[in-house]
Amino acid sequence: KNTLRLMMCWMMISTISYGLLFSWGKLGSDLYTTILFSCLGSFIAKGTGMTYYMIHFLGRRKALMINFAAVALFFFLSIPCYRVPISATWTLDNVVCLAAVIFISGVWSSMLLLTKELSPTSHRGMILSMCSAFARVGAFIGPYLTLLYNTLDARIVLGIFGCLAALASFTAFFNSDSTGKPIPSTPADVVVMDSDTGHKKLEEDDDV
Repeated sequence: KNTLRLMMCWMMISTISYGLLFSWGKLGSDLYTTILFSCLGSFIAKGTGMTYYMIHFLGRRKALMINFAAVALFFFLSIPCYRVPISATWTLDNVVCLAAVIFISGVWSSMLLLTKELSPTSHRGMILSMCSAFARVGAFIGPYLTLLYNTLDARIVLGIFGCLAALASFTAFFNSDSTGKPIPSTPADVVVMDSDTGHKKLEEDDDV
């Protein structure tokens, strides 16, 4: 169940990431400057240690949920901010979407860590490959969503991205949390880790 939920999260964040990447030509008036600031958002999430401290103090699952929720929040905020000018070339929705990039990077980092720690050693490579395959599906869907800018109001597309992020945050809530727990070696260890008593038993077995 954890694997299925993680695969869905991988697909949804990939859809959002690639959809937003291909949206800058529609949302921003200066494509190169927008992409530059998008890279800056990724640096803020990882280079400043923001994602690390979120994962360290909040735990893996909560960090993933909060990052997804923040992405959804910023996309929903971009809807009323659409085409509100703040300069000759920038609108408020551009800035809000760029802020979402910070938390999109946080999602990737926290989700990859959670996936690795919830996957048993004997199956970790296979599970990561399955999650990556679902992410590729999302990478195909995302750019096609940007084609809706030509036929629909851009706010509808932004709303779709926001709904996907909100759904992913809700899905992440039901995942197990690997924070402070030993990494499982076999699928049986994953079952043991689902309960507090099982977690203690697994630690005792490791000590032996």
